Amino acid sequence: MKRFVFLTLILGMVLFAAACSSDPGPVAIVNGEEVSRADFDSEFNYSRYQYEHQGIELSDDELTELKEVVLEQVVNTVILRQNAVEAGLAVETEAVEQELDAIKQNFSSEENFNQALEQEGFTLEEYMQLLEEDLLIQQLYEAKLDLENIEVSEEELEETLAIYQEQYGDEVELEELEEFVIQILKDEKANTKISLFIDELRAESEIEYLLTF
Repeated sequence: MKRFVFLTLILGMVLFAAACSSDPGPVAIVNGEEVSRADFDSEFNYSRYQYEHQGIELSDDELTELKEVVLEQVVNTVILRQNAVEAGLAVETEAVEQELDAIKQNFSSEENFNQALEQEGFTLEEYMQLLEEDLLIQQLYEAKLDLENIEVSEEELEETLAIYQEQYGDEVELEELEEFVIQILKDEKANTKISLFIDELRAESEIEYLLTF
């Protein structure tokens, strides 16, 4: 399973470490590797941006809960990257460039793409590093979880299809609806496998949290 990373999915992930934190130290240590405050802050600001973009104002308690969730996400990313490297996986520069080219197709021109990067505080090199890390983790999933070969049983399809048929009726062709439902079920199974895989890796990892809320 390949997940494309579009620029719009990481808008707001600006490096706010200096502006947002009086503590520049690491937020955690994962298997001996420090997790920087900058990485945490950029992820947190992106997540908060998603809510603000939808007009949702979070309470102090909700912001604290969001920070806790983001910290776990950052730690998980480090663990996944470490395991990908240990497994001998690597991303070719050509693959990153191809992904970048696909993303640029969402912009009217190269200039507009570069302006978007600049407005969000990214250099092209920083953005390509994000793409490389994402592709590396996808390689790990593909190598360890065989996500491409997830199967959906007839019983699962029929049960879920009935629910969607009630919702859409005759608005959507049956064949098209079946394809849609199959993909949903595959995605759900893939997410479950990924979640269990991450839990296993975390259980094998040494994690020290240095940030409290």
